[in-house]
Amino acid sequence: MSVRDFNTDHLEPRAAEIAKAIVAHMTDQLNQAPDGGGCRAFYDVEEWVERGEAHGHGAVLILCHDGGDLCEFMEYPDEGEFSYGFDELLTELGVYASPCTGWYTALYDLEAK
Repeated sequence: MSVRDFNTDHLEPRAAEIAKAIVAHMTDQLNQAPDGGGCRAFYDVEEWVERGEAHGHGAVLILCHDGGDLCEFMEYPDEGEFSYGFDELLTELGVYASPCTGWYTALYDLEAK
């Protein structure tokens, strides 16, 4: 696993917990640790806003999936549901996904829905 691509050290505790669960889920589904793909996967929302990004404000965590290993999990092969049981994982973690663009997705609290 690329430390740079899947680093969680900069995240708030809840966001880090979610990010680590996502990496564990990916590892389980791929039968190996993801190696990245050259795209930093996890952004803290404050950092995201400071970047000047237009969407994802108020989220718990931003997932960048621009061609990296995470991209495969963010596809919708079956009636709008994510690949590899990703929807179920997010529900268990208490968040839902809102696709912002083709290259990043915001995760929001289920309770705020």
